[in-house]
Amino acid sequence: MRSLIILACGAVSTSFGQKVISEISYKEEKQPLEYVYLPNQDKVVIIQGKPVNKVYKNEIQDIWALDKDGFTQKLISNERLANCVFSPIETAFLIGKISDKNEFPKEYKLNLD
Repeated sequence: MRSLIILACGAVSTSFGQKVISEISYKEEKQPLEYVYLPNQDKVVIIQGKPVNKVYKNEIQDIWALDKDGFTQKLISNERLANCVFSPIETAFLIGKISDKNEFPKEYKLNLD
């Protein structure tokens, strides 16, 4: 009886295991700020950076795109950006470059897929 209970617990724990899609390391200065699901491309975008006490609220440093097959793509790497907005058809995104002053970005960068 005892071995049957152990076998049942083992089967239940393996059937509810989670699948790891990708391993992205998080640090204090690069923590996840936002998760965006893009239904047309069936991807999840992870925006990493750090929260700041300025007008634009978050300093974006890295942007990752993940698909359901485990493919990981780094869209932005080691930059200081703010206000990421994706296009309605999800083929481009607009992101502001941070100035040294406490003001909204005046210069924007357009990234096309």
